[in-house]
Amino acid sequence: MKKIGTVIAVLAAFLLTACAVSSEGHDPVERRLLSAKDTTRAAERSLIDLVPANEVESVRQSDDGAVLQCGSKYQWSGNVRIGLAPGTRATEARDALARAASDHGFSVSKDEMLSGDVRYEMFDDNRVQLIVTVWNDGSALNVDSGSPCFDLPSDFDVPLNY
Repeated sequence: MKKIGTVIAVLAAFLLTACAVSSEGHDPVERRLLSAKDTTRAAERSLIDLVPANEVESVRQSDDGAVLQCGSKYQWSGNVRIGLAPGTRATEARDALARAASDHGFSVSKDEMLSGDVRYEMFDDNRVQLIVTVWNDGSALNVDSGSPCFDLPSDFDVPLNY
């Protein structure tokens, strides 16, 4: 009876180890996706914190984003909408955010879109890209974000949303 118990214990340990190795095989891919998402969302939050609280009526930071191709690699792409308090001028808030971001270590460039509107492209120290525009007739600032590009295995089924 002792031998059967020992065999069962050894078999159970083997099966648990095999499961851990098997799930660990997928773990690095999951970690890459999660790391890209977490890094990007942290950059979004850093930018949100630079908008004066009295100018913010609401913040909607998307929980999920899209996994997009980035050349031969991938990036996690997210979005934040900063609803502006009544009386806040969106273009002034956008420009002030760009100045504050520059003062806090973001690389900031400004360009004019075909519509004539201005947008700012910003990169933080982790190379997260953030594009800030005025949205919804000036009632909000829109921040589209993208992680640095990263590799995924060619046989990995890339999720549309993550």
